[in-house]
Amino acid sequence: MLGVTYAGESAAQATSEAAEAYPKHVLLFLADGLGYEHLRAASYYAYGVDDGLFMQSLPYGSSIATHSADEAITDSAAAGTAISTGYKVNNGVLAQAIPGDTHELPTILEYYQQHCWGTALVTNTSITHATPAAFGAHEFSRANFVEIAHDYLYQTKPNILLGGGASGMTVNDAVAAGYLVATNRTGLEVLSPIAHIKLSGQFGNNHMDFEYDYMTGQSTMYDTMPHLTEMVEQTLRLLDNDVYEGTFVMIEGGRIDHAGHLNSLSKLIEEVLAFDESIQIAYEWAQNKDDVLIVVTSDHETGNLMVLENNGVGQYPTHAWGTTNHTAEDVPVFGWGVNAHLIVDVRDNTDVYDVLRAGQPAPPPFCWLDEANYLPVAVSP
Repeated sequence: MLGVTYAGESAAQATSEAAEAYPKHVLLFLADGLGYEHLRAASYYAYGVDDGLFMQSLPYGSSIATHSADEAITDSAAAGTAISTGYKVNNGVLAQAIPGDTHELPTILEYYQQHCWGTALVTNTSITHATPAAFGAHEFSRANFVEIAHDYLYQTKPNILLGGGASGMTVNDAVAAGYLVATNRTGLEVLSPIAHIKLSGQFGNNHMDFEYDYMTGQSTMYDTMPHLTEMVEQTLRLLDNDVYEGTFVMIEGGRIDHAGHLNSLSKLIEEVLAFDESIQIAYEWAQNKDDVLIVVTSDHETGNLMVLENNGVGQYPTHAWGTTNHTAEDVPVFGWGVNAHLIVDVRDNTDVYDVLRAGQPAPPPFCWLDEANYLPVAVSP
């Protein structure tokens, strides 16, 4: 897919035609641990072909290198930071200049907050896990969960934080910082779009359960906790109002990585399919708009998955795993919408940052979305 456009136009033509364009809604989908073979396995299982996933139908695509500043094989903190800031850092570091003078690296979320945009971090891992933390925290170690939560609540202050609970994030801390708190699907669903929402969704006491475990009855959370698709749908609904100048949302399919570490193809495929459905939900939401950019990518490959034979729809493909760890393989990036044509030229994960902010005017001297206008604190059911 490297360097190919799928919309019948060259990148040069698209660049000329859209030179003045910039999106007002930037949706970044980050599939933790996803590689090309993961896509193939899920597509074989669900559709019987190697390119049946919705994300594979997006009109622009490329492939990116993922190495960190100090290792050929990255972790999620360093890879997330490369995407969120445009800078390479050492493994384990979250949006700080390490190597370097350790200063905080402004993230794409903070960049769009300066533009008076509503912002959100959505994941099915714990909310303080490495990937969302790379967008909303500045820490020398991804293991600083309490400090990461504090950075969210008192420094970067995204409008919406949805993911697994605990791991440094508590209901009391979020309420004290002025956030509404939802702890289950009902608490999330009852919310209506309101101006200046501050919402912390804390679902369970760690990572959210695998989709496969929901489907097979191995999870007790099926009827009480939202799925990634539901969190994405609700986030877009809550932020879709005229109060904000725009919207930035990072959505992580974080349990793809965990399935890769387990070498569990059944768990991995269901996570990839749920992630893919989330992208389609966002795409459908964007159809009545002309100012949306959707970018889909991965931070690294996990498991060195090798798909050996397509066994048809509903059958797991014959496959082999090479490791239970991350690898240095390049990973895919796909895009649709305003400035998505720029994706054909990306080669490194730091290039994704440039696509996410391409064409934007300078931020205003101040943002009028001050905290005095936020909704009073309450705890949802």
